[in-house]
Amino acid sequence: MEARRRGFYAILEIDAHQHVRQANTMLQPQTLVNARLYPNRDAVIQDALRSLLQEKPQLRVELALYRYQTEDMSLAKAAHLAGLSFDSFKALLVQRGIQPRLGPADEQDARQEIAALDQILPD
Repeated sequence: MEARRRGFYAILEIDAHQHVRQANTMLQPQTLVNARLYPNRDAVIQDALRSLLQEKPQLRVELALYRYQTEDMSLAKAAHLAGLSFDSFKALLVQRGIQPRLGPADEQDARQEIAALDQILPD
């Protein structure tokens, strides 16, 4: 029993050392700036976030839903951010129990929606 316990603690100690080594080798944004790969820390973070959202489309959808609910964002712009069609995003809102805001509130909103749709729709 004692030998088994020592073996267990030895495995835990090895695992703990591996985690410490991994933590020490984690890439920091400043390292990429120092290597002159990026102009500043913010550029590193922006690029990392853009890559993360491309790699995990569901995060894009959740972010678009969150921003649609918390910001003054049009349905067309939120759909574009989510990478979904206007109708698919509207259906998702309804599915999640979120009331879609249809139609622009004023002329400026209408122009913004037209601009967002121009970006989405091919010529």
